[in-house]
Amino acid sequence: MKRILLLISMAFIATSSLFAQDYNQSFGLVAGSLNGLSYKKFVKDNVAIQTDLAFGLLATRFTEYDYYSGYSVSGEGHLWNFQLQPNLYYQNNVLNGNNLNIGAFIGGGVSLGYAQGFYNDLPLGKWGINAIAGIEFILNKTPLTIGLDFRPGYGMLFTSNQSLHMFDWALAASVRYCF
Repeated sequence: MKRILLLISMAFIATSSLFAQDYNQSFGLVAGSLNGLSYKKFVKDNVAIQTDLAFGLLATRFTEYDYYSGYSVSGEGHLWNFQLQPNLYYQNNVLNGNNLNIGAFIGGGVSLGYAQGFYNDLPLGKWGINAIAGIEFILNKTPLTIGLDFRPGYGMLFTSNQSLHMFDWALAASVRYCF
């Protein structure tokens, strides 16, 4: 059994470079927890940079700390936000067929942006770090890709006198034109 697993692993590693992406760049739309524009560029065969400029809704648990009064409060917040989210990740094709390639990817990145609550006019800056994992369907007969990814992470919303620390996540689907 160990020999079979070793042979399968070695075959997978040896052929992984043969399934490089058929495109170098793609541009399109992302929708879900984030809604906006998405751009992806391969900097090496299996290493890509993806940048999303998107808006969305945040409904998350947070911890608030006020610097002037020194108190900390936990709760739930509902905010809308606008953000730039660049990610760097490793992508490898896991299936290569006649009409469809499937690429799985994993990596990480940052988010920078702006957020505001529904019940107040207090503008908040936003930054955070996130992981990214997903799957992408690369259509061979058309210059399109369809993807789905999950982005868990840590986020911080801030003003000059307070900060909100939160679990920042996104679930997004994308459609991109390849060139």
